[in-house]
Amino acid sequence: MVNKKMRILWSALGFLFGVACSSGVMADAEEFENEIKHYQKIFETGSFVSKKRAIGELEWLGISDERVYEPLAELILAEIMTTDRTVAKQVTYYIKGLSFSGNKRYHTTLKKVVDEAANRHLIKHSLKAMGRLDNHIQWNPVISGGLDKVATGENDMQRVKNMLSSDIRELQRVGVKRVYYAFGNDAVLLAAVKDFLLAGYKSPDSDKIHIDLMAWLSKALGASGNADFIEVLQEVADNAEHKKVRKHAIKAMRSL
Repeated sequence: MVNKKMRILWSALGFLFGVACSSGVMADAEEFENEIKHYQKIFETGSFVSKKRAIGELEWLGISDERVYEPLAELILAEIMTTDRTVAKQVTYYIKGLSFSGNKRYHTTLKKVVDEAANRHLIKHSLKAMGRLDNHIQWNPVISGGLDKVATGENDMQRVKNMLSSDIRELQRVGVKRVYYAFGNDAVLLAAVKDFLLAGYKSPDSDKIHIDLMAWLSKALGASGNADFIEVLQEVADNAEHKKVRKHAIKAMRSL
């Protein structure tokens, strides 16, 4: 069960991000469509290297459009009986990419690999992909929410906001990591990160994802270079429930 304080925070963040989104100069519904066409072209005609790179990008884009994933499904089924180790390794990446679709129709494709593939690695990766696909059935609509309404060039920012304001811990953690790696100077996102940390650092919740989320929240504030967060991090370092969270708060302070 998620505690009441965190639920109130998520509701507030959702409102805040909604207001921020509505202030964009121009909403560009075509941008998401262009992303779909971009990945479709890569999977239809691109090199394996470009496909592999694109699959790595797809994981947290929230794209479920079949135009992107049908080429991957075809590539998988075309090599379902391969015994060539190099080809099989390539196909494992395609299987991974298919799992990011969040489209239940691809359970059939993955199940066919499990039942018929000649290479045991394809079977193993397909079994894992089926579980990952189930997650993305839930996650993709959250990640991609509102992408037809945001200002031009802000799709990735909106995805981060969606993840942070969700009530799915795994997505929250990914959202915080995206702040850490790509949006460490955004005042709105950093304010949200601070509020998340203050709302959750004292929680006795021993769930590993929760503890890791709190640690990443501290890291994101530390990487911001903003000394205004020292007081918050000191509070966490002194009073956090879990040792890992206290440790990361101390490291974050040292980096400011």
